[in-house]
Amino acid sequence: MADLKHTPGPWLVANSNSWRRIVSSHDGNVCEPITQRDGHPDLHFRNGGENGPDARLLVASPDMLDALKAVLSDIHEYQGTISLGTLALVSAAIAKAEGGNNAG
Repeated sequence: MADLKHTPGPWLVANSNSWRRIVSSHDGNVCEPITQRDGHPDLHFRNGGENGPDARLLVASPDMLDALKAVLSDIHEYQGTISLGTLALVSAAIAKAEGGNNAG
């Protein structure tokens, strides 16, 4: 499983009728609801299950957001050398995660 990579983005929350799922415009469903044999609801990650790269990426996203915020803060505080394009990517990722103007 170590050679599996996460599903390419962008990812979106899609809604059809009574259920939501996370989809990729490149590769279909990333995570979808299922019902286990015992009737309990569960999440199904197509790419390696609950220990696969898509699940790990989703679980790591709050930490990555915090890391991006720290990087952005350091850049502003120390006037570090970074390209405007990279700075725009960091800012857009933070805005998207927080539901700002660049939210997909």
